[in-house]
Amino acid sequence: MDFLDMILIVDAGATKTRWCFADSSGYEVQTLVTDGINASTMTTESITAIVDNVFELVPVDMLQRISAIHYYGAGVVSAEQRVSISKLLSRLSSTAILETHGDMLGAARALLGDSPGVACILGTGSNSCLYDGNLIVDNVPALGYILGDEGSGASLGKRFLSDLFKRFYPACLMAEWQTEMGLTMADVVERVYRRPGANSFLGSVVPFIKKNMHYSEVRSMVIDEFGRFFDRNVMKYHIDSPAIGVVGSIGKYFEVELADVALSRGCRLVKIVADPMPELVKYHTRKNLTK
Repeated sequence: MDFLDMILIVDAGATKTRWCFADSSGYEVQTLVTDGINASTMTTESITAIVDNVFELVPVDMLQRISAIHYYGAGVVSAEQRVSISKLLSRLSSTAILETHGDMLGAARALLGDSPGVACILGTGSNSCLYDGNLIVDNVPALGYILGDEGSGASLGKRFLSDLFKRFYPACLMAEWQTEMGLTMADVVERVYRRPGANSFLGSVVPFIKKNMHYSEVRSMVIDEFGRFFDRNVMKYHIDSPAIGVVGSIGKYFEVELADVALSRGCRLVKIVADPMPELVKYHTRKNLTK
């Protein structure tokens, strides 16, 4: 890859999208953060507006140096969606090689590189896949925070609030909740059942959970929830002693507990990262240099 070449890596989530421009050495020249992109739920017009915003914010000479665009996004589940996103990305560069995939493959490449294993996302939501070192070969469906998303921030928040108001925790913890969070049961019901973004609200409870892990009841709940994630997702791939990688804030937040649960299931936890972007930059820089 020539020293003038530049790659653009896009990590598109439902909440925010990051656009990282990196040179041939892997140096991150510029990173932009825009509104989130979900290929399954957003209109073409909405996504176009975000891409055009990037076009306006990035110098023309930098766009002209792009040799490849690697896009990993939420909601990219069909060939039609990949084609649609690729057409929009071509507005940034008509000559760049375009690669468009779902966010799960981005997680797998960031965590496992060219090695096979199981890649997991543990953030507000959760997901997992079986990766052969190149592509995803199996995926147990996540099913969202109502039917699934075990081990996620939303699921942890849901269980914690249910246990809190059903008096499974000491009264002093309820007092701490009321003092620090200031939310009554009526407030919580309002946020969960009557307002949009219930999953994000539930995930916002995680810092309070982390702060109170010294309560044995809270720690047991967290460990049990990670156990559910492994039993209902990771173990369904039926691989002996698989290499496991985890990306996301929840995995990093509860790294010790997650490692203990993985070990108890005979799994090797090889990497936990909160942010996939630095690892994706390394992955694609290495790949481009070996072409």
